[in-house]
Amino acid sequence: MDYRISEVAEVLGVSTDTARRWVDEGRLPATRSESGHRRVTGADLAAFVTTDGSPVLHRRSARNRLTGIVTGVV
Repeated sequence: MDYRISEVAEVLGVSTDTARRWVDEGRLPATRSESGHRRVTGADLAAFVTTDGSPVLHRRSARNRLTGIVTGVV
């Protein structure tokens, strides 16, 4: 599956400008669609997130990466 830059930004919790900058810097691999839009493969996105140098993993605490409302902790 390929992701548009706006989808990549949403998944990573960053702005579209930041995602574009990472692509332009070569940190996040992307190709261009026939219409010229940047596309990132799911495999490349997963590799980017799991690399040790990924800014996404160190940006937020684990608590702030959870989606939803915590109603209790056991």
